Amino acid sequence: MNRVLPLLIGAGLGATLLPAIGQAQVTGAQIYGQLHVSADYLDTDSRGSALNLSSNASRLGFRGKYEVQEQLTVVWQAETTLRVDSQGGDLIDRDTFLGLTGDWGLLRVGKFDTPMKVLRNRTDIFPNQVGDARNITRNRIAAPAGLASGQIGWDERFRNSIHYRTPTVAGLTANAQYSTSLNSASSNDADAGSWSASVEWRLDTFWIAVAHENQTYTDDVLPDYERQATRVAALYDIGDFRLSALYQKAEDPDDAAWGAGVRYRLTEKVALKTQYYHLDADADDSDADLYAVGADYQVAPNLTFYANYAVLDNDTLSNLRPYSQARTADPTSLAGNSPSGFSLGTIFSF
Repeated sequence: MNRVLPLLIGAGLGATLLPAIGQAQVTGAQIYGQLHVSADYLDTDSRGSALNLSSNASRLGFRGKYEVQEQLTVVWQAETTLRVDSQGGDLIDRDTFLGLTGDWGLLRVGKFDTPMKVLRNRTDIFPNQVGDARNITRNRIAAPAGLASGQIGWDERFRNSIHYRTPTVAGLTANAQYSTSLNSASSNDADAGSWSASVEWRLDTFWIAVAHENQTYTDDVLPDYERQATRVAALYDIGDFRLSALYQKAEDPDDAAWGAGVRYRLTEKVALKTQYYHLDADADDSDADLYAVGADYQVAPNLTFYANYAVLDNDTLSNLRPYSQARTADPTSLAGNSPSGFSLGTIFSF
């Protein structure tokens, strides 16, 4: 893949930002975050069950903007995971970027969710909770020996990225993201570029989108490892109901996944929710089905309590769990045919 154009774009963006930051004043600087913890009773269905405390994608971030001139604003963000129940890893490990925005769209560089991941973010009824759709759709596999990434899967953040989002015209918005390298290093000798792109359309309370992603990994010694996937997602708010659906087709391995969810606002503060996802695996006897039910109680716009139950029905050779994604509580012992989890959680945003 020719990387000259993305590199020129990145260099041009950096050259533009330096004088802009020197001349502008900070406006709208903000500290924000979310504390999301839960007490979970997790049953591995093979090696026992236990009570766990989990920190679920809790985060702390800093963001702001520099208004340079009309139709030219510098935007920035640095975000890190807060592990409420344990020590963390990288200091800045979530969406972090520097960019420019205006009526012409948004251009940024850094590390952030891919356009394909955003589709799952918007349609997941149980995000960062027991029953999260990523327990099916992420479908992580061991990376080829020698690669720095360890495990690779969908719903990742691309490192070393350049992203452009178009302005919305007639309800249509497009996104394109290119990464020079998905490994830990910021530079490499081989052509290891990866990309993700999406097109979205919104009409009132209906939203539909399609995305495609290509991931290439290399360590400059072994041959490149490449895989790709396509997603279609939809969301519809009708009255007190929110309906969501997602379909995913991946290659290498050639798996398919799909699911749907419903959230019903029973009262102004109470909502009931359910979700089902299925993995149609390429390998024999490796299919899986995820079932989740729950209820939310919204005390205030930034404070929610919830109770969830989820179970994952594994085929003979499948080893998936309904509680393994975006959570620190994840028993790593071999899962049985029907691992399950019951969770009482709190989400506080600031």
